[in-house]
Amino acid sequence: MAESMTHSQTWRATLDQLRSAQREILRRLSLLDDDEIHVPCHPDGPSPHRLMADLCHHYSTVAREARREWDGSTIGANGASSPAPDDMEALMVMARDAFQRMLDALTAPAFPEAGPPELLSRCDALAREMLRAADSLKRRWTALDRWGRARFTDFIAAQFDALLDSVGGLREESLCGIAVEGPWTARDLLAHVLCWEEYGWEILHQWPEASTSSLEPWLFDDMHQGNAILLQAKSHYGLIDVLGDLYTYRRRTVTFLKECPDERLMSTGRMGRTAYGLLTDFLLEMAAHRSEHAQSIWDARQQGILT
Repeated sequence: MAESMTHSQTWRATLDQLRSAQREILRRLSLLDDDEIHVPCHPDGPSPHRLMADLCHHYSTVAREARREWDGSTIGANGASSPAPDDMEALMVMARDAFQRMLDALTAPAFPEAGPPELLSRCDALAREMLRAADSLKRRWTALDRWGRARFTDFIAAQFDALLDSVGGLREESLCGIAVEGPWTARDLLAHVLCWEEYGWEILHQWPEASTSSLEPWLFDDMHQGNAILLQAKSHYGLIDVLGDLYTYRRRTVTFLKECPDERLMSTGRMGRTAYGLLTDFLLEMAAHRSEHAQSIWDARQQGILT
């Protein structure tokens, strides 16, 4: 019984990994432009078109095997793949539909609760392949040649501005007293972003090899607990203090970008305790972090929670 439970839990975890990987693939694909559909994601690598065509073929194969497992048929899960469309939006629709057909087959009421070990292994391998595909799509999105220096700098600045503008015209009591993301107020979100902008600056101004000692205040094993500690350290900061520091890091980051040679922007360096990657990757991940929390504040405004 215990062994069966373990296998069942492993199967559910694998399904969650597939869903998570699919969300990441679609997120990355949605950030690319239509004219990039046949452009290699990286030198000698596959294009988004080729990546998604291959994944959809794998989805169809797994769906066919799952249906065979629970009713012996292959109806609705034809192994022959349709040609991938040459339009990004249509490509995303194809990927969503093929993935959903696979998921429906894997979670059908008649399907064994834990699935056979062979199919579990195939799904595990598929989840890893999907994450590699997502990483390839990310490499295309972060490539400096698709942005150009001016567009890249403008994008980074725009994410700062979206965050700072999100609190414009709102009452300080509202920003400091109403939760907008879990227990965090808008002021807490801004202070949280500031904590990580401080970390980001340590990475940037020491690129490509920030010292471990300089990063130590942000290197937590438990990031949930770490974020709470960092936020507590900013408890004495008023709203104006937080906003002022964020404006400072906006200016520093934009100046850094304007003065940074292309070769350095495309170089590999330290991004964390053990993580290494391209400088453009790091800058865009930081921008995404700002954008994520800015969206929470904009949503709260739209819903009338913040006034």
